[in-house]
Amino acid sequence: MSASSTSEPVDRLLSKLEESKRTRNGWMARCPAHSDRTASLRLRVGDDGRVLLKCFAGCSVENIVAILGLTMRDLFVGNGTRAMNSLRPRRASITIRDLAKHKALPEEFLRSLGVTDLPNGRGVGIPYKNPEGQTLEVKIRTALIAKRGSYWPKNEPITVYGLDRLREARTASELILVEGESDCWTLWFHGIHALGIPGAAAFNALEIAHVEGIERIKVFQESDEAGQNFVRGIVGRLRELGWRGEAFVVRLDKAKDPSDLYLQNPVEFVVSLTEALSRAEPIHIGVNFTGNVTPSVTQPAPDEPLTRGLADVVSKPLSWLWEPRIPRGKATMLEGDPGQAKSWIALAITAATTLGSVLPDGMPTDPSNVLLLTAEDDLADTVRPRLDAMGADVSRVFAIEAPIVFDDAGLFHLDAAIAEHKAALVIIDPLVAYMGAGVDIHRANATRAVMAKLAEIASRHNCAMLLIRHLSKGGTDRIIYRGLGSIDFTAACRSVLLAGSDPGEPGKRALVHIKCNVAALADSIGYKIENGAFFWTGKSDLNAHRILAARAGSNDKAALDNAEELLRGVLSEGPLASDDVKRQAKAAGIAERTLWRAKSSLGVKARKAPGLGGGWTWSMSVDGRSAADESEACHEQHPGSLGTLRSNGDSKLTYVQGLDKGGQPCQPDVHDSLPASFDGIPCEECEIREAEGLARCQKHRAGITP
Repeated sequence: MSASSTSEPVDRLLSKLEESKRTRNGWMARCPAHSDRTASLRLRVGDDGRVLLKCFAGCSVENIVAILGLTMRDLFVGNGTRAMNSLRPRRASITIRDLAKHKALPEEFLRSLGVTDLPNGRGVGIPYKNPEGQTLEVKIRTALIAKRGSYWPKNEPITVYGLDRLREARTASELILVEGESDCWTLWFHGIHALGIPGAAAFNALEIAHVEGIERIKVFQESDEAGQNFVRGIVGRLRELGWRGEAFVVRLDKAKDPSDLYLQNPVEFVVSLTEALSRAEPIHIGVNFTGNVTPSVTQPAPDEPLTRGLADVVSKPLSWLWEPRIPRGKATMLEGDPGQAKSWIALAITAATTLGSVLPDGMPTDPSNVLLLTAEDDLADTVRPRLDAMGADVSRVFAIEAPIVFDDAGLFHLDAAIAEHKAALVIIDPLVAYMGAGVDIHRANATRAVMAKLAEIASRHNCAMLLIRHLSKGGTDRIIYRGLGSIDFTAACRSVLLAGSDPGEPGKRALVHIKCNVAALADSIGYKIENGAFFWTGKSDLNAHRILAARAGSNDKAALDNAEELLRGVLSEGPLASDDVKRQAKAAGIAERTLWRAKSSLGVKARKAPGLGGGWTWSMSVDGRSAADESEACHEQHPGSLGTLRSNGDSKLTYVQGLDKGGQPCQPDVHDSLPASFDGIPCEECEIREAEGLARCQKHRAGITP
């Protein structure tokens, strides 16, 4: 018995796949049947132990298995014969003669291209050659229609079809790009230079060496969604390669592709094709003068004006998914802390969209489709049950399960999925999970390009794009700066929603509208989750300041508690050099400002050793009194030497100057009583915090010099 027959089916496949990664429900790997750079092949194990395969680029299971050198039988435990009988593919029976007849081309012409009949009735072999005419690989065709049977016999890199004809194309300085081999045969038979991309999603097979010396490229767009995606992918690839030349898109009015046009009327084919080529529309690839790629900038044609008069712009009303909170054709941000039910809210909006039902304060709409990208919630045990509980029409909800990132390839797949399903709402949960490891989300120049492309996609499809993100851990007084990452995330969104709860009533939650560039802010809307179900609870008085102030307060208290605990520990054995205290605090992740606040609240004393070279030491107060208590006690012992520490009404202490009759200040604790909230840079003379921009610390300005 062979090793293949004894090993588990999934192990058998994983050993032959590249870059496989474990997921919650199985594995993701690079598909061997197409030029896969995003790991679009999903593997799962069924209840009966067999391996379930799905390529999100559309490759058939039969092709994938054949390329790996396996059979369909290898997907089953023990090579189960009974299960295989129901799935056994029909024997391939096409020949060159069949193919030539189907394409209305001479059999001799196909043979001149190297097309051959494979032995034992295995189908037809189609050679892919390099520019020198050497065969790189033979693709196997088992059906008259390529999508029903066409695959690579080995896990070889996919290349472009027709490279051996590039020399003639360079002489003519013009090239036509089409999908697959059949269109190439039709065009070549009529003396027209063309290259075939082996599949709508295989545009990355195109290399700069293939288009060097070509001044004009014309791309045929088939009449379906895949045709649009094909052209979009080719344009992106040419931009990525830095190709400089004129590009055009060619569309046929009553035919799917050149082969179909030829079959409709072979006699009039050349005339019809010539007319279509004359109507080709220019495409601006967007390459700068140095040849470097500039994806976000489009280089205008020489005769294209750089400006546009507003009189030529036709006004149009803004459309809404949920007025005035979520506009269509634009990006909206939904943010909040973990545990505030952001994903629940997104699914509640999803359910309403699929049903056309009314959201709070909204208007009824037509039922529409939703595209979902979720990196945190499982579709089977979380997303589907929640949507079912809300009564959503799940036949209108589609999910991208492939682990994409928003690079050129990932954005292409997102764009294609929106077009395919005509999604009115796109949910990305959370946004940062799809930014990619190479993108610094805190840098504006890194995030701006991605956000600009997402906004462009939303505008082109007139879909509402709902982006979800968590709040940052750092505190700030500005609400719009609380979101995780660069402020450009917020700036690129036309509307921003905040989900949160009341600190006094954790069960009281609300969705708060905190930014809108296209309408007035909406009232806060309450929501709750009870018994695994989501409910809107109507208008709420909860606001962003209430939600975020409580959050900042709790974080500040925790940080202060940590700092106080550290000081008690490091000073428990006696005085310690202040530099050593600060080093230990920094190692523990405690901010210097928080350390100073803890020092004041615990009554830690700072003393300077005598002499010019004496350093500062910190020590705990003997009786544990606070800094303010120590100052008051000192004042009682030295009447008139210092003023009191008085409250200014907002929990800050302010000095009232007062020296004793001898002009001597109260020396021991003069540096321990600045208010805990006083912030600034260290004073060179006394180690107390100084307000930014001032030359001396607060006490020195008051004339109190130690």
